[in-house]
Amino acid sequence: MKASLWRALPLTALLLGLGGCANDTETKTIETTVEVIAACSPTHPSGACETAGDICYEGACVAADSLCSATNLTGTCPSGTTCFAGGCVVESELCSATNTVGVCESGKSCLDGACVASADLCSPSNTTGECPDGATCFFGGCIIQTEACSPNNVEGVCPSGTVCFGGGCVLESALCSPSALDGPCELGSVCMDGVCVFRSSLCSETNHEGLCPEGEECLAGICGVPAVDPCTVEVYKDQPTIGVHTDVTTKAKLTVDGLEFRDASGDGALDVYEDWRLNELCRAKDLVSKMDLAQKIGLLSEGSRVGSGTADGTVPDNVRTALIDRHERYALIRLGQRSATELATYLNAVQEIAEGDAWGIPVSITADPVHGFGLSTNANSGAQSLSNSPIVTPWPYPLGLGAINDAQTTWQYGDVVRREFMAMGFRWQLGPMADIATEPRWARVQNTFGVNAYAVATHTAACIAGFQGSWTGDVHDGIAATMKHFPGAGPDEDGKDSHSYPGRYNVYPGGYFTYHQIAFQAAIDVGVAAVMPCYSINKDQWEYAPEQLAAAFSPTLITDYLKNEMGFTGMVTADWGTLGHGYNAESISTAQRAAMFLQAGSHQLGSDSESNFQTAYDLGFATDADIDGAAIKVLEMAFKLGLFENPYVDPAVAGTEVRSADNRDAGFIAQKRAHVMLKNNFHEETGNRPHRILPLSGARYTDANSNSAPDAGEYDCDTNDDGVVKVYFDGVWDSIVANPDAPDDVTDIYGEYTYASAAETGVLAVQPTTSYADADVAVLRVSARKGQYFGLDAGVPLSFDGAFPGTSNESGINASRRDRNRIIDALRARDGYTDADGVAVAPVNPNLRIVVVMHFDRPGIVRPFVNGLTTLDELPGQPGSYPLVSDEANINQAGNTGIDALLVEFGAIDRAVLDVLFNVNLPEGKTYLTARLPMEIPSSDAAVEAQFEDVPADTVNPTYRLGAGMAY
Repeated sequence: MKASLWRALPLTALLLGLGGCANDTETKTIETTVEVIAACSPTHPSGACETAGDICYEGACVAADSLCSATNLTGTCPSGTTCFAGGCVVESELCSATNTVGVCESGKSCLDGACVASADLCSPSNTTGECPDGATCFFGGCIIQTEACSPNNVEGVCPSGTVCFGGGCVLESALCSPSALDGPCELGSVCMDGVCVFRSSLCSETNHEGLCPEGEECLAGICGVPAVDPCTVEVYKDQPTIGVHTDVTTKAKLTVDGLEFRDASGDGALDVYEDWRLNELCRAKDLVSKMDLAQKIGLLSEGSRVGSGTADGTVPDNVRTALIDRHERYALIRLGQRSATELATYLNAVQEIAEGDAWGIPVSITADPVHGFGLSTNANSGAQSLSNSPIVTPWPYPLGLGAINDAQTTWQYGDVVRREFMAMGFRWQLGPMADIATEPRWARVQNTFGVNAYAVATHTAACIAGFQGSWTGDVHDGIAATMKHFPGAGPDEDGKDSHSYPGRYNVYPGGYFTYHQIAFQAAIDVGVAAVMPCYSINKDQWEYAPEQLAAAFSPTLITDYLKNEMGFTGMVTADWGTLGHGYNAESISTAQRAAMFLQAGSHQLGSDSESNFQTAYDLGFATDADIDGAAIKVLEMAFKLGLFENPYVDPAVAGTEVRSADNRDAGFIAQKRAHVMLKNNFHEETGNRPHRILPLSGARYTDANSNSAPDAGEYDCDTNDDGVVKVYFDGVWDSIVANPDAPDDVTDIYGEYTYASAAETGVLAVQPTTSYADADVAVLRVSARKGQYFGLDAGVPLSFDGAFPGTSNESGINASRRDRNRIIDALRARDGYTDADGVAVAPVNPNLRIVVVMHFDRPGIVRPFVNGLTTLDELPGQPGSYPLVSDEANINQAGNTGIDALLVEFGAIDRAVLDVLFNVNLPEGKTYLTARLPMEIPSSDAAVEAQFEDVPADTVNPTYRLGAGMAY
């Protein structure tokens, strides 16, 4: 027989046929043939099988249709491989966290270790598609985020036909040119007749030779037609609302040329200052020319002139005295317990008093920034509390807006502040801060937008536009914004604050003075109404501040630089108590300092009594010109706000606009979006489990046995494998179920919250627990150590327990230690420790996962908790004691034995934190954890001490760099 026929016969027939063979040669031939068709076995993995439809597979006969194929996607594969998309693939070749370019099923691609639909990837047809971590979809292509044009990279990549301009991609044809007369120009320049010119070269009160549009000339600081007094030119045409309370004040409306005006003087005639059609500066000059000295001086200080409101709208006698006898017209209100409606009613009554007085000058009401809020830990009890105002809508601190890094969101914040302030009768905001947070120890970094000057400039401009209701400086429908603290309070020496004498210097060891001016120039370019100088002396800045005086007293800084070089034309208002902070001028009298203040180019004091100006005038230190010049600029802002036409508000509108559901929802969404995740991987190897604990879920599982279904032991968040996910939440309210007796800011919108859930098919129950012993996950809310800006002679360390280096008494260290202790308690519960008597205390739950959510007033030193500690023990003989986390010897230098996840937030209620932790209730069109750090987190106090106060993000080996952050 031919060999091919032998192979065609069943194995049994072959064996029977061998019995009649005796020839040696033939036997050899037969043996060779048997070798070819040997039975399927582990030693013959290609052998024959008896049953039709079976094949020899890894040494065993199996049904062919049981094998992995396009029609059997769960079929058998050889050892070491798995059935994937109809083919057998080596498991290590599949897409995974360790093989980010691995194989995916048809129609999907491997992205950062996960298979995602190819249609969801960035492409020319999906310009918002997904890209690998660290990259962004940029006009249809993935590019490294740091290479794209953005506020963080003002020379970055843009699509063809566009250029990177001011941190955004702009059509070249849209830039200032003869064909784009309103196009943008670089910072410090403005488009005039199609050409970019320096803002400082424009016609203004300080530049009577300045530039004007074609066909006009600079006439006494105002652009106008030659031979025509610009103060007679009607600038505005649209009739504004005129508000007078004649029944109380006897003042009335005037009708001229068919238009209505407010007869503020009560003389029955239309005065120049009453004519809303005219330039505001002209109106202010006219009014000042009519006023006596005491009336003018009354304008030159802003303080707590009108109290904080009353329940029934009654105005106290002392407020009447301030308004009538001292002629005070600029006042700050500190929000207390008065409702928005009560404040509106009260301020209407205050305006009635002002209307009835001579000249009918309205009151300009301001407030400090009040919409942001923080988290604090009680130094004695350890209890946590939030500082969110019950009067206005809570938003994250500006630093959180910097983390979100979306100018539209920052504008939205400003717009909410505008609408709420205006509804209550407030028309002025002492913000935003345009300071750059280059010194991380400074107590006020949370009120900045961060450390990148170009990004801060973008957010400062957007915030001001939101406040003022326009991008051009028109504030008729807005509140006057105040950029502060010029020329930048960020680089305070050693992190001290200039509210007190030891912190009187801003220092620039890195030579970055002009870097700190970038955001201020952006504020000027968008038309900010006012500026507040800082208390500080700008040490050794001989070019910009050769007088070496506190900023508000320096004519070189205020007049030569701010006004003449940067082009600012608004009001200069002082920080509170500036006369008392006249550093390097302590040897002269307060009256002399008041005159020096005016002659430097500043206009209005904060809180200091305006009587200092009267004394300065009486002693001959200040002149009529000094007083008049300041009074004109102060009044000009009130005219621009339209207060002389109508200072009144509708209390009913205040009741519906302030803290409206829409406003609170917008603030709540921003709280969630401002979370930054910095760590999400387990502190130890865990076999087949994933190395991440977030998001918390009863459904997430790792398919360890590849059966495409969750099994016991495979649920990611059930770390003790008891079939339930138990969460220990240590927050403001210590549970993942809401406190029904203390509704949060959005309970009326969303109802009471619960993150507990019952078990479902394939999904474990989620339950709260109050014990570490049975918890799968412990979530701990803590606050970074607070700074302090009164009375300290050194900067407060950023570590949770590092010793204060000065001789003053720091108030915040005990609260910080409380937060340190709650983290160490969780680590002890997981890892065990030795008590003060030397007795080993076993861990109560070795399977515990620890998630820390840190509130970010300043960057807390978190490396001890992230890396892990070398000892968790009590100190010998000191029961209840804790080891120092600021001790480098107690930090695991190699690194990953500490907590399992770390997030930071910048002002968030518990519900906002829990939404992010569970990845639920996503805002439409948004995802969580896209925010990034707006400043770095240093690794140690020593690294902070070594950095330069004026240089951004310059500590050595920071734990988390500027821009750090990650998704789940």
